[in-house]
Amino acid sequence: VIAKWWPEIEHLGLWTRPVEAFDYPTYFTMQPRATLASLPVFARACPRLRVLSIPMDIAVILEPVHPPMVAPSQPTLASLTVGCSHKGEGTDVDGLAEYLFRSFPSIENMDFDCGEETSWNDVSNAYTRLRGRLL
Repeated sequence: VIAKWWPEIEHLGLWTRPVEAFDYPTYFTMQPRATLASLPVFARACPRLRVLSIPMDIAVILEPVHPPMVAPSQPTLASLTVGCSHKGEGTDVDGLAEYLFRSFPSIENMDFDCGEETSWNDVSNAYTRLRGRLL
């Protein structure tokens, strides 16, 4: 809905708490969080979006459909920060990277604001490999 209200938006930060109110357990359990299904919506509705910060639940990666998922591709998003997510042992790294790539193929800066215990380099590297195939 927000995307439809402001189609010209370029920077969107959807954090729900100010930084000074940081409470580690609450930060990682707050609800609601966006799901991956919101990314194609932003890609379609916000053609000028360049910076997106969003708390996201990536516990479930949507299964690709056959034929492969057709998502709107929005080439202006340069910076994505995903917050409040934990990556489990069974996270499909390549699937997550592909999902991000299909909606936003031009991300230059990808951050995962998820605490020190979680490394997301594998997702960033998989995304970079997908971008490299197009260049």
